[in-house]
Amino acid sequence: MHRIFDHKKFDNVYNSLIEHGQWNEVPKYYSIYKKRYRTLIKLYSQITSNDKKQKILDIGGGQYALLCERIWQDEAFLADVNDTNFNNLNSLGVHTFKWNLAVEDLELKEKFDVIFFSEVIEHLPVPGHIVLKKLKKLIKPGGYLICTTPNLYRIRNVIFLITGKPIFDYFRFSDNSMGHMLEYSKDHIEWQLSPGQSYLID
Repeated sequence: MHRIFDHKKFDNVYNSLIEHGQWNEVPKYYSIYKKRYRTLIKLYSQITSNDKKQKILDIGGGQYALLCERIWQDEAFLADVNDTNFNNLNSLGVHTFKWNLAVEDLELKEKFDVIFFSEVIEHLPVPGHIVLKKLKKLIKPGGYLICTTPNLYRIRNVIFLITGKPIFDYFRFSDNSMGHMLEYSKDHIEWQLSPGQSYLID
């Protein structure tokens, strides 16, 4: 039986976490993109069973991991290149480890029911299928990868091209937070993803 998504509970948990957490983005970002977080957490509830706790991995800031831990008491893990918020997340029940997915291979005994890979792939200066292959190794049989990324052909990029503004950051390896190194069209990201391993959100 799948989980019931409670909009009110999501709003309460989300607003509390964003107001009191120390995150990678400025607070305004989380108000603007709340709909995306709601959409992905609702999707998560539809693909996971209510019969047992799920083991999840969040690649990035940790908000998805913490939301799932707080709403359903799932076992949550975070992997990020930046460990600035690790102590805060550890104190809230999220297991953390540092991982530069672009350049490092990682052997983990842990396998996950769901991996959140949201708004990250465009920051990595390597072809998407390389990092997706690394993540695939960490997914349990029958598990899911939830991946989102900005659409290369969105209006913002069209305007930037017309006006001569850069779309991408300089293409480089770095241990620090990166800008957008690559962006993907829907067809391109579908090509990068292995069939049957993920849900693609338009």
